[in-house]
Amino acid sequence: MARNPAATPPADAFEPSDPGRRMVLLDTKNATSELRWTTFTNSEGVDDAGWLEETWRTKDTNENRRAYVVCNVDQPNVDNWLRTPWIERGQAGRLRVEMTFTVRDCKQFPGKARSCKETFTLLAYEADSDFATHTKPQWKGSEWTTVDRIAGTGRFSDANEEAINVETRSFTVSKKGVYFAFQDGGACISILNIRVYYENCVETVKHYAWFPQTSTGPSEHSIVETTGHCVANASPAGPASPKYLCKADGKWDLLDGACRCNRGFIASDKDQTCTGESVRHTLRRGPVDGCVLCHAVSAWARTDKGRPTD
Repeated sequence: MARNPAATPPADAFEPSDPGRRMVLLDTKNATSELRWTTFTNSEGVDDAGWLEETWRTKDTNENRRAYVVCNVDQPNVDNWLRTPWIERGQAGRLRVEMTFTVRDCKQFPGKARSCKETFTLLAYEADSDFATHTKPQWKGSEWTTVDRIAGTGRFSDANEEAINVETRSFTVSKKGVYFAFQDGGACISILNIRVYYENCVETVKHYAWFPQTSTGPSEHSIVETTGHCVANASPAGPASPKYLCKADGKWDLLDGACRCNRGFIASDKDQTCTGESVRHTLRRGPVDGCVLCHAVSAWARTDKGRPTD
C-alpha cells in the first residue's frame, strides 16, 4: 500500500550550511509544511501501519518540526518503506545522509521479542531525473543499493526519554540525482530529522595563491588536486603553479608551491595581497612619512642590486 505522493521540499530546505564548505541539499528541520514523502507498507488494512508523519516540538527552542514515526512491533514480517524526494546532487561526488532519530528498547514490548527490531536500513536509488511514482522504483531491496543498517547507540524506555541518536552515512553518486529510503522491519522508531549534504573545500588564499571552492571526491578517502592562481601582481615562485589537495572531509592539505609578489610591489602577509602600486613609483613621489615602506624599499633595492632603473 502506497500513500502520500512525494512532494518537493520547501525552498528554504535547500540552503548552504557552513557556507562554502558544507552544501546542504535537504534538511527537514527547515520544513514549514507537511513533507508528504512517499510511503509503503505490506500491512494493508492494519491501523497505523507503516511510516506516519507527525509534528514534534523541540525542548531547547520549542519549535515545531516534522517527523516520521513507525511502531508495528506487534505485526509479523513487517516491511515499511519511507522514500525521500529526488535529490539533485549538483557538483557532489559523494553525498552524506545525517539521520537524527530515536528507537525504543524492545524490552518495553514483552512477549514480542522475536518480532521487535531496534534497527532500520538506509537505501539509495540513483536516477538522472525525478521519475518515481507510488510503485516505481519497486519496494524491493534488490532494486535498491543498501547503504547500511542503522542501529542507534541509545535506546529509550519510559525511564529514559533523551536517547536521541545522530548517525551519518555516505554514498557515492554518479547520476544526476538520488532517492534515499528508510526500510523498517519491525522497530519502534521516530526519525526526527534528515539532512543530506556534501562537503567542499572552501575557497582560500594561501602563499599569495588563490584556490577556488572545490567539491570533494567520490570516495571516503578521495583527494582532489586543485591548481592555484596567483593573486594580482604576483607570479609563481617556482617553475609551476602551486597546488593544494582537497581531502574528503572538506579540508585542504599539503600545499605544494607558492606565489610571490612581482618585483616592486608591496606584499601583505595578513591580507595576502600585492599592492597595485609599485615601490618604484612610490619612490618617485618623494619620501614616505614614518618610513612605512622602508622595509619594502630595502627589499626592492636588494633585488635590483641597488641600482633603480626606469
